[in-house]
Amino acid sequence: MWPISHPSPEVKQLVSRFFALVDTNSEEVGQALADEIFTPDGVLITANAMFQGSAEISQSRKGAWTTVKTRQHTILKGYVNDAHGMDIVLVGNLKIETLAGTKTNLEFVARMKIIEGQLGPRICKYQVVSPAPQVSRPILEAA
Repeated sequence: MWPISHPSPEVKQLVSRFFALVDTNSEEVGQALADEIFTPDGVLITANAMFQGSAEISQSRKGAWTTVKTRQHTILKGYVNDAHGMDIVLVGNLKIETLAGTKTNLEFVARMKIIEGQLGPRICKYQVVSPAPQVSRPILEAA
């Protein structure tokens, strides 16, 4: 219940790369998430949608910047939820500025489950817990 492990440097690098990508306004980000960050059957559950598998994840960033000028995630705390440092609960802050100039500062909580693969650690599931996801598909099916 109270693991005393820490994520490996490779896992920490994966977490940093994930957030750097989602904060980048580029058409290549979705494909990079699918190829470099997630497992082929990975699940990405944001506050607005759910994407499962490489094909869906590669398309997950389409429209992410239609109303957003800047987006910056900052991780405030990371809690390891297993003995291997591969199940992490993250508490962070998200600063958004819209194209209209509105600035928003949100706190978020997310769970990131990671597995070790041939190419190093990869996320098998990332789920925003708070604010609560607004998805049309049942979240429990993707467990």
